[in-house]
Amino acid sequence: MLTKKKWIIASCLISLLIASLVILSKFRSNATSRENVQLERSLSQAIIEKGTSGAVTIIDFKDVTKFEWDKVYIFQPYTSPTTINKELGYEWEMAQHTGIEMFDSFTLIVFTKQGKVVSYLRLPYSSAYFDSEVRNYYTRDEATFKIEIKDGLRILTK
Repeated sequence: MLTKKKWIIASCLISLLIASLVILSKFRSNATSRENVQLERSLSQAIIEKGTSGAVTIIDFKDVTKFEWDKVYIFQPYTSPTTINKELGYEWEMAQHTGIEMFDSFTLIVFTKQGKVVSYLRLPYSSAYFDSEVRNYYTRDEATFKIEIKDGLRILTK
């Protein structure tokens, strides 16, 4: 009988541990999502504020981000997760969940540090879009873009 009680207690403890890990994982995922939304808002707001003057202005991604990164990747609409992973040089699990391969309403911007994704965002076309001449990635020191307004749209160019 005592062994049965120990078995029940051990089973309960294992179940509790698994449930805690699932909840912690979900909490971390939600925190990351909130950080991505906050980054999207701050970058969009900075582009809109700088791009309202009508004159060509400059935005430096270093000034808008509050975290460490060494490269930024820019993926245009309809980019496949396979292409994203090929550009990054490894399989990024979230690539298949961004929706970039199905939509033309945003650009996917991915920040990396030492070859690992540290943050990403979807920059809506309503905020700005990248000129087709923009490369796929830039180093931290190269991630400076001109904001031009054409036909009422903000376009980021090099």
